[in-house]
Amino acid sequence: MGSITIANVLASLGLSGRSQVSDVVKLALSGKFNEARVKLLELTAVYGMSEFDFLKYAYEAVYSLKLSHPEDFASLIAEYDYRLTHGSHPDIQLTAFLAQLSKLGTK
Repeated sequence: MGSITIANVLASLGLSGRSQVSDVVKLALSGKFNEARVKLLELTAVYGMSEFDFLKYAYEAVYSLKLSHPEDFASLIAEYDYRLTHGSHPDIQLTAFLAQLSKLGTK
């Protein structure tokens, strides 16, 4: 990544994109799936955020939004956490997660 700077160290640790997870969730819930996916790929590919960290931060972001049916979201988190734990491809699963969020947001 070039020289050693605070920004490069944080990027390599996957910490600098944490605040952007909330943006990804909001985009998905508002039906902007493609924009959410681009930001998701940036978080995982550029910042090195793990899929498990993404789900953890998404969980925190959604509960701060005070949705009317948080149980639907909790069910999604559980499903995709299970899939990832059992070795499913992370990019495919997180993209499917965003699609489900978009669908949930239209309810």
